Amino acid sequence: MKNIPKILLRSYLRRQPQTLRLSQFNYFSRYSWLTDILNELRPELFPKPDVAADAEAALALAPPDQVVLQILDAKIRGQRGTYHVLQWLRSRGTGHLFLGTQVGANQPVVVKEYLLPRRYFNLEEARQRQQAFTSLAGLALADGRLQDSRILAPVEAIADSYSAERCYLVSDQRDGSPTLRHHLARVGALSAMQVRDVLDQVLQSLIFLHLQRFVLPAGQLQNGLVHGNLSLDSLLWVEPSPSAQAVPLPSPQGFIYLCDLARWERLFDPPMVESPPPTVADDLADLGRVAFALLWGREDPSHRPEHKAHWPETDPALRSFILRLLRIEPPFESAVVAREVLRAMPLSVVQSDQAIAVDETLAKKRRIPWWSLGGSLLALVLLGALGWLFWRWWSGREAIAQPRLCCLQDVAAVPSGSFTYTALEGSTWSQIARQGPASQGLPSFNEQLGIDQPGLQLRFIPAGSTESAISAVESGEAAFAVIPWVEDLPLTLAVQVVAYDGLAIVVPFSYSQRQQGLPRTLGAA
Repeated sequence: MKNIPKILLRSYLRRQPQTLRLSQFNYFSRYSWLTDILNELRPELFPKPDVAADAEAALALAPPDQVVLQILDAKIRGQRGTYHVLQWLRSRGTGHLFLGTQVGANQPVVVKEYLLPRRYFNLEEARQRQQAFTSLAGLALADGRLQDSRILAPVEAIADSYSAERCYLVSDQRDGSPTLRHHLARVGALSAMQVRDVLDQVLQSLIFLHLQRFVLPAGQLQNGLVHGNLSLDSLLWVEPSPSAQAVPLPSPQGFIYLCDLARWERLFDPPMVESPPPTVADDLADLGRVAFALLWGREDPSHRPEHKAHWPETDPALRSFILRLLRIEPPFESAVVAREVLRAMPLSVVQSDQAIAVDETLAKKRRIPWWSLGGSLLALVLLGALGWLFWRWWSGREAIAQPRLCCLQDVAAVPSGSFTYTALEGSTWSQIARQGPASQGLPSFNEQLGIDQPGLQLRFIPAGSTESAISAVESGEAAFAVIPWVEDLPLTLAVQVVAYDGLAIVVPFSYSQRQQGLPRTLGAA
């Protein structure tokens, strides 16, 4: 019974022309119950070409020369700590990444080394770049909040005190994650749904970057920042942690982090390279170029998005959206508008112009014999009967698998351990958790839970607002939060509905002279 959908899907997709197979595959991927089957069929239907393996091997570059590697095993002293450089990772942008640890704290860090070679910078120019680097390379919200907006904020920026030729940017270990360029070399082109998810994540981060108020390392306040350097090399593919993979994720894939902002990355361009100040429109156009490359699985100068013939098979609505990002079609005013349009876009069948033309040609050639209509109707009747029987069987199975529970001790699969959670102060759940029917001599909910599930210990901390409850979960202060429904949760959090509405019957007490009232009759007075 389990293999029937797989057999039918394989047979259907194998009959499709190569120009239509991917579009139909992506169409079926919208349905979550088919995801596992499609993942099993993908290698058979779309064998990975050798080109991807060659590209991935090409990205495994040999270590640089000794000028770069001089900092290996060195200890770099900054204002927030001392960092021991252990291993070269790779080149990225205008610098080189090294794995290291923070001395004393024993925390893993990534150190990015930038060079100011003498053939491009004289001593005065190099010192000016070092000073600008320590003043600009950093991000912190002006109000002091800590928020994971999927933008890698450096731990600190350090100018080499012994040489005017080096600067160091210290970040946490996520900075060593593969870039989108490396990810494409490993997995090939992304589907339309995956590209939509990447766009949604990056646009959310850009909204945060463009609209928030920041304080820079030198103390200056800045209303909104522009990335100015978006590319396949400045977007990191960060895999979910094992703890995050244990719960359903709002994103079906990895998380996209932004790094290497132009405000400090461009400081190490040679003086003869003049870059105009980046704008919000530049960020959106750069994101459009990234999305176009994701659909192809690589960057290719011969692929020009303004030409329809240069597009791969994709969702027409997604293609129009990317063209608007690239300003080939009417552009978006801001990242906020772009994300609103992206989330309102319908999910349509993925087809290219060539695929539509092939489909129309095949439709003209098809002729359905009259004698096959009777057989088709009979087959439909049989399929309907089988479907009805399957539905009856499945409904009975669900009824058996999910019995109604009476009491707390009947709940199975309850995790053991101590967990901290939060809820809004004064909310319904706050009252349920901390108050009990004292007039009846019964325990509170938390007391009863401790009796029925002794292996589970919950500690409640109140939150003043929904935003502070979400922030507590994001920072790890709380394992989960019980809050009213929030439509636009951060992509790093998962949501589970536990209740919709409640109905309670309230019977007011009788006054002393009323002998025939309903409360007295029910014994409530």
